[in-house]
Amino acid sequence: NAIKHVDGQKWDVVVSTFGPYSNIRVASFIKKQNNVKYWVCVYRDLWSCNHIFSGVIGLRFLEKKYEKYLVKNADLITTVSRNLSYKLKDFFPKK
Repeated sequence: NAIKHVDGQKWDVVVSTFGPYSNIRVASFIKKQNNVKYWVCVYRDLWSCNHIFSGVIGLRFLEKKYEKYLVKNADLITTVSRNLSYKLKDFFPKK
């Protein structure tokens, strides 16, 4: 089922924030369904590039691919610090 605005109109902006990643999943779905004009993806913490918890061994590669797949349609990626922005620029070079 598509997630739609109550009156059938597109939303102007959807803002998602990481963690948990389900927020990014929902925003990505809304954007892919063409129900929002602009998606802002906010990283308060890193997901697959997190220096504190880098993920489960054997699944790290899949998590990185999944994160890139979900976020590829974001119109803007923003974060809370300069250091995180450097890591995100390396991870998402085209954003």
